[in-house]
Amino acid sequence: MPAAFVLCCLVPAVPPDPPLSDLERFPPLSIVQSELAMNQNFQDYLNARMEVALHQQEALTVHLRFAEYLWNCWDDLRDAQCTSYSEEFRRRRLADLRRRIGAGPYYLGHMPPGVPYWTFPEID
Repeated sequence: MPAAFVLCCLVPAVPPDPPLSDLERFPPLSIVQSELAMNQNFQDYLNARMEVALHQQEALTVHLRFAEYLWNCWDDLRDAQCTSYSEEFRRRRLADLRRRIGAGPYYLGHMPPGVPYWTFPEID
């Protein structure tokens, strides 16, 4: 059996970068920018808390890492929507988004929330 045949059968196929028409599934740029701004405020809050709540640093670090993951999802979408970037770059950012959130949510156009709201304390 030729080595090229064995190699192509063992390496999983990488799906091609999605078409820009996939952007129609997702929220518009104004929503994306709002989610990113809220996420940035949340990350700033967590960083400030880490400086004063030394006993909570481990938990705050976990929340911060998750907030950064959410930021990266929304940042991928923002870059894909930015028409001043090349089509190749925008399609690559859509592929990054698909990899981050998974194929199911991607093809349904379901973005994760901008911030992990379930970590917020409840107010009565």
